[in-house]
Amino acid sequence: MLPLFLASVAAAPLPVATLERTTPVAFQEEILPVFRKNCLACHNQTKSKAGLVMESPATILKGGDSGPAVVPGKAEESLLFLTSAHIEDPVMPPSGNSSRAVDLTPAQLALLKLWINQGAKGASGAVAAAPQHWERTVRAAIYAVAISPDGHYAACGRGQTVQVYDLRSRTLCAELKDPAADGATHRDVVQSLAFAADGTLASGGFREVKLWRQPAWLPVATVPGKVAPAPVDPALVEKLAKFQVPFLPATQVARASLDRIVVLEPGKAPRLLDGATGKPLKELPARPDVEADLEQLGRDEAMAKRLVALHTAAIPKLEEGLKKEEEAATQAGTSLPVARQTAALRSAELTALQRQSKWIEAEVALLKTGTPEHKAASDKLTALGPKLTAAATQEADAKRAIELTERNRETGARLAGDALAKLALTRARKSEAEASVTALAERRKTLEALRGAPEATAAAFSPDGTLLFVGLNGGAIHVYQATDGRYLESLAAPDGLVDLQIDAAGLHSGHRDAGRLTWRLDRPWELTGRIGDGVASDLLEDRVTALAFAAGGTRLVTGTGEASRSGVIQIWDVALRKELARNAEAHRDTIVAVALSPDQSKLVTASTDGLAKVFRAESLDLVRSLEAHTGQVLDVDWSHDGRMIVTAGADQQIKLWDAETGEAVKSLTGWTREVTSVSFLSAASEQVISTSGDKSVKLDATPIGQGGQFLHTAAVSADGKWLATGDEDGNLQIWSADAKKVEMSFPAQGSGLASAGR
Repeated sequence: MLPLFLASVAAAPLPVATLERTTPVAFQEEILPVFRKNCLACHNQTKSKAGLVMESPATILKGGDSGPAVVPGKAEESLLFLTSAHIEDPVMPPSGNSSRAVDLTPAQLALLKLWINQGAKGASGAVAAAPQHWERTVRAAIYAVAISPDGHYAACGRGQTVQVYDLRSRTLCAELKDPAADGATHRDVVQSLAFAADGTLASGGFREVKLWRQPAWLPVATVPGKVAPAPVDPALVEKLAKFQVPFLPATQVARASLDRIVVLEPGKAPRLLDGATGKPLKELPARPDVEADLEQLGRDEAMAKRLVALHTAAIPKLEEGLKKEEEAATQAGTSLPVARQTAALRSAELTALQRQSKWIEAEVALLKTGTPEHKAASDKLTALGPKLTAAATQEADAKRAIELTERNRETGARLAGDALAKLALTRARKSEAEASVTALAERRKTLEALRGAPEATAAAFSPDGTLLFVGLNGGAIHVYQATDGRYLESLAAPDGLVDLQIDAAGLHSGHRDAGRLTWRLDRPWELTGRIGDGVASDLLEDRVTALAFAAGGTRLVTGTGEASRSGVIQIWDVALRKELARNAEAHRDTIVAVALSPDQSKLVTASTDGLAKVFRAESLDLVRSLEAHTGQVLDVDWSHDGRMIVTAGADQQIKLWDAETGEAVKSLTGWTREVTSVSFLSAASEQVISTSGDKSVKLDATPIGQGGQFLHTAAVSADGKWLATGDEDGNLQIWSADAKKVEMSFPAQGSGLASAGR
């Protein structure tokens, strides 16, 4: 169709059929095909005559240069219907059009009229239809990875399948399966992954996000009654005596597996022994939960101290800047009276010359032409001309000087005010950071007081001998790796724990007064919810290529978009699966990454349209665009202190941006292929770690190693210790950031891998 304009002269109307129907008209199935044949050639996203796009109800409602094309519920007042029915000019489509569009039939006009009267509702029809058939393939390239906030798990998407690895035991612990996806994770290639603070894992595919969770440790059965400690196996006591290991059965507890023995003694840390020789292997951390808290506290302290140092260093510069602005404002204020006095003097001089000129003009007029007196007066008038011009110029310059001085005074006052406000904010932030340092120091004292060895009262090995469970009298049950004593996690159990046993039914904890509880040892990951159905485009437009949790995991940010057409960012309530905000015009191409500011007031997106953009996290209103890459922007991250943003591009560059001003402050080069991922490593250093299609892994542009193949993606653990990378051959590698080397490698698992065909 051509532009829709109101016209005073109506064309001959077309017949409109009578349609007896009460069911809703489906835009995508019934209206869009008519538009495709007769309208979209001129009114599409890339070619929108008169600014009108007719690909979706939203763009039709938005309208073009003449305003909305429809009035929902009122077809007789809608330009789209009136011009299509030739009730008003210009008629649509126009005769002799180059697109070979034809007039709508009576039945089509009736359907269009009913659709408008029903509210002109429906999902976008411009996006691709959902595939009718999905093909499985064994291609194992990894396009998405994520590390859980506690650093325990790494997840990767290989084809349609998400596999989860336990980084503590260094084993594949789960392959996420959805019966609705034929036993895979998604019907489509897994596009994105993100962990929430509570351990929930979100996976993105075609028009859907799935939420996965490993169940918490919870008792599945309880037998009430009092429980007494289980006796120590006499054979084990004899074995310990043979090993010359001091052991008093009356006060100590011992348990054995195939090749390990654990000995518990009041007031001491549990001891792990070699089961064949009795040789001490390790003293287990008595309060591993406290140690973990102290480790996190150390990271928080480093961040708080860094912020104190940054704000402290910034204050003198801000004070100096404020002083300069105040001096400039004062100088302008002092200069203003002088400028005004000069202008008054120049005006008086010009006035005197003008008065003199008038006197001479009058004298010339009275004198007889040709006389010596007339000539002398005329010469005086001529000589006075340049003086008048010069005086007028001097007066104008003096007035401009007043205006400039006044502007300088106003600008100086404004800049001084801005500088004062920034200085006050920086001082306030410094005080907040100092208060955090103090509070964290008090927290450290509290935790340090809890580090003492509690009373370990019971222990048990898993049937396969890989896990060790140690129970405390206070109720906690700690889980260790039996081979090396590495702490894994903790269970919250009732007080008075006196016994632990394991059999085929699970872990049984005996409590002096609370009875015996049974805990499941197997906790398979479960599909707990989904957003979108993988078919309809009204919730999620296309592949979900970017994911990020916010607000402690209660909100989820998704980035989608149809290639070369749109980039949509949305915020969802995770519990309700409800959309809270949407910006359907965030980008002009697919959004491939999103990162939140530390205070979560803003977020930044990366898109294949070559831009990174900053939005307000609540409303998704645009704050600014970051324009410097000459190719697709493939990843983005926000520094832990909130001061910097980093972007990675297909132009083989990394760029650092001032998060407050949006100015590009630094570019890093040296890659021979696109930079596919970039992250700030830790709060303590804010170093930048990146991966590239040239296989390199770099820290601040310095190579630290290479992957096996083209590196598509990477993720950094919350503590900055681990980097997970995924490559074209499906290799998941876990790098130690401290050692700058690969610590774990997980090649592609052959089964269950798939890719989607559309």
